[in-house]
Amino acid sequence: MSFYTTVCLPDRVEVITDGAAWDRDGVVRRFSRKIYAVPGFPAAVTTRGHCATAENVTASIIRLFERAGSYDRAMEILAQIVPTLPSHMRSDNHIEVVIAGMSEILGPVTHVWATRAPADGMEAFTLVSSHRGFICGNEIAPDQHAKIAFCGGLRRGAVEMVDFFRRTADPSVRVEGMPSDGRLPIGGHVDLTTVRADGVTTERLHTYAEDRVGERIDPFASDPSVTSLMTRAERRRLAKTQKRAVA
Repeated sequence: MSFYTTVCLPDRVEVITDGAAWDRDGVVRRFSRKIYAVPGFPAAVTTRGHCATAENVTASIIRLFERAGSYDRAMEILAQIVPTLPSHMRSDNHIEVVIAGMSEILGPVTHVWATRAPADGMEAFTLVSSHRGFICGNEIAPDQHAKIAFCGGLRRGAVEMVDFFRRTADPSVRVEGMPSDGRLPIGGHVDLTTVRADGVTTERLHTYAEDRVGERIDPFASDPSVTSLMTRAERRRLAKTQKRAVA
């Protein structure tokens, strides 16, 4: 799963995304931008999960905006479509979809839906919205939002935030072929996307030079005081699996 954070501020929505696409063994297959501006609209779409499914859904949402003609109308239509999708999607192709934009009525807002419930209290295949923002499916708490707003947005702490999640294990996460500690391959780069009423911009804040295609991400590789996460046995096993298909 990719990393993302969105935060709604008085005149904009900011989105932090990483850039690593990896297979079921946790091996990086490519680095790419994971957020796309919606042409002609103050909106951007990012996704995480099954790559091919996410790309198809992103393209469909962009076409929906073209037909709807406005952010609010697009979200109204999407809220009706999303609950009908289970019968059209494979259950194992999990994705989470995030739309950051400027509502014509309500201003800065973030909409999220997922094929599995992304957080407690949220339902799968249900479009939800927030005027604070989300961190990987979890709505930002009021005190967290106040701190981010006080600091002027996400820019100041963006790289440190991604570093934290790169190095933090979530034991509840289980990915085929990967270590059971739940540490996910977040990385490649850190992008900051800003959505304003007059358009969308994306800026590269940081590139992880130590992350490489064809290898698992080791978030401690650039820190000589920390032993590499991969054992010799893991490196041998990785060499045998690098040609497996991308998830």
